[in-house]
Amino acid sequence: MIELLRPTHVLSAVEELPQLLRETTGIRLVAFDVDGTLTEHHATLDEPVARTLTKLGAAGLDRCVISNAYGERVKELDAMFTPFGMPVFTPAKVAPPGKRPTSCRKPSPLMIQRAAADHGVDPAEVLMVGDQIFKDVLSARRVGAQSLLVPRRGPGDDLKVRLLQRPPEALVRVALGIRFPSNSHYTDGFAILKADMHEQMKVDTTPLSSAVSLREAYRACWATRKSKIDAVAATIVLAIPSAIVALAASAYLNASDLGGPVRLITAAVIFLAIMVGVARLPTKYCRSVVRLQRFADANHAAITFDRAASSDQPGKIFQRPGSQNYHTKIEFPDSTVFGEYSYLIGQSHSARRLRWVYARFRLPQHMPNILLDSRSNDYFGVFSDLADFVNPSQKLQLDGDFKKFFTVYAPQGYEADARHILTPDIMQVLKTHAAAYDVELIDNYLYVYKKRIPRFGCDNPQVVDDILKAGSAVAGHIARRNDYASRYNERRALEMAQDTGRRLRSRFGLGVASLAWFLIPLVIIAISIIIYDALVSR
Repeated sequence: MIELLRPTHVLSAVEELPQLLRETTGIRLVAFDVDGTLTEHHATLDEPVARTLTKLGAAGLDRCVISNAYGERVKELDAMFTPFGMPVFTPAKVAPPGKRPTSCRKPSPLMIQRAAADHGVDPAEVLMVGDQIFKDVLSARRVGAQSLLVPRRGPGDDLKVRLLQRPPEALVRVALGIRFPSNSHYTDGFAILKADMHEQMKVDTTPLSSAVSLREAYRACWATRKSKIDAVAATIVLAIPSAIVALAASAYLNASDLGGPVRLITAAVIFLAIMVGVARLPTKYCRSVVRLQRFADANHAAITFDRAASSDQPGKIFQRPGSQNYHTKIEFPDSTVFGEYSYLIGQSHSARRLRWVYARFRLPQHMPNILLDSRSNDYFGVFSDLADFVNPSQKLQLDGDFKKFFTVYAPQGYEADARHILTPDIMQVLKTHAAAYDVELIDNYLYVYKKRIPRFGCDNPQVVDDILKAGSAVAGHIARRNDYASRYNERRALEMAQDTGRRLRSRFGLGVASLAWFLIPLVIIAISIIIYDALVSR
């Protein structure tokens, strides 16, 4: 039964299909799924996929679309694929009279049978291309057609598919030994040629997962003032309660006239309690200090731990008013900087600490201040984690589906500059590599930010590797492919460097994100009271 879920072919991208067809015989009709295969979720075709469809048509191959789409999406697909001469088959179009369209949705083979009949071919001569095993592959296998499985295109997905279908599909791929080829010319199913990509930054992260001895951690405790405070606190917290318990036991035993031995035992217990407190001094932070120092040494970088960090960096997160700042910074030989920056906002019991992991890359020339706020890390999918940092009146609208990934801000008067910098290929790189991060262009730097969450700090190997690779891919592509310099002469660049208006206006204070944390509980309480009153009044 599980063999019905095994695809005939596996590729890393639709763009590799012409090569597969040159090596395969017996295919006369290629049927494509759309969302997640030819486009990102409910998006439009990008240029490389359009070129692939055109190339297949020029080779005399019949093509069509088989999709479970309904409603307005069907009209969008008709308009999208009519220029390519590709008919669109949907459940509503192929459902027999008296039969519900939902019964014709994949994995039903009815749409493939209808497409084969309309094109005068046998179902065995059809190749079904899709990204879902339980729909595209299974529908093809049920009718005897060939199937091609490709990775999902883009991060978006239908919620039901993401929760109920993708996890079982991952297990099926493991059970059947299905792996997407690693020697592809494309990256993660996106039409980004590796030859055009800037080589991503590679660092040795093995020291970040190495073991740290008690002696090494103990020495690291005194590297910064923060560690010393932690050390004293640990001693007090552990030693004093242990001493109180020991004294209470001593008083109880002294009442039994045990005398000298009791005093000796009491002194030994207090001493052991203090020793336990001292042994506990190397906290998680101290062990992190050791690993980061090893990481810096292994990559020939310089590392600093600064507690009173009045940062001189121009990025937005460094301009936020706060207190008790901590800054861990690792600077590599090529001037790339990676680190963690944190600060305290608010007062007394309402204060909270914000922590950011970031990477900074040097660009060849000055840029206007452009902030790309990732939509993937918004609170509840609505409230931005950068809402406190920038005035919303500077929001910039870009064409296409880029707004599904980033909210873009540019200074007034520099909107045209931002559009010239964010060319379609650079936007594609941002979507491919940096969709999980906030990105900022300012002066001659590119910053990549990620708000830190517990257990994912600057000493986490995966975090370090991901953020450095994402940032280096974007920075390298901007440096190599951007035609910004050719569009603007040196005078414009000089005006920009001298114009303070090229910086985004900030909006520090309560902010939307902070306001959300305050208002949402109130709204929930108010709704609960209304529902309770309605139930009681019945």
